Amino acid sequence: MLGLLKVIVVVAVIAVVGGLATHWVKGKASSEFHHAIDTSLPSELTGHPWAPVSHGKPVATARVRFDNGRVTSRRCHTVLGTYAVAITHHFSFQAQKGQLKAGCPGRQLRAALSHATRVDFSTHGSIEELTFTNDKDHVVATLQARAA
Repeated sequence: MLGLLKVIVVVAVIAVVGGLATHWVKGKASSEFHHAIDTSLPSELTGHPWAPVSHGKPVATARVRFDNGRVTSRRCHTVLGTYAVAITHHFSFQAQKGQLKAGCPGRQLRAALSHATRVDFSTHGSIEELTFTNDKDHVVATLQARAA
């Protein structure tokens, strides 16, 4: 009888540890997969206007919109350049040639996006955030928007 009780306890412990390990591996794999491939990333980019972050705060007057492969300044309706984004988070940007109109924001963002090779999307409460990094994994630009 005592031997049977030991076997039952050992089997229960193995089942609990196995269940916890399975849950942890499943969550970790899902998180890593989402970090590497995000099929909704292109639509997240085009969802609404984005404000560049400067000193931890979004600059609303410098908002831009990603749409149909173009990045456009919302204030001046000027194309800053063209972009391509893949579900693997790969990002490329080609700056529009020529000078921006005086008083039109976007010069710094245009320069920063020219160095970006990757974009990541995250949500923090009601704030959505795009983080652009270069090939050395340094952040070159951060944009924020309110979640819809």
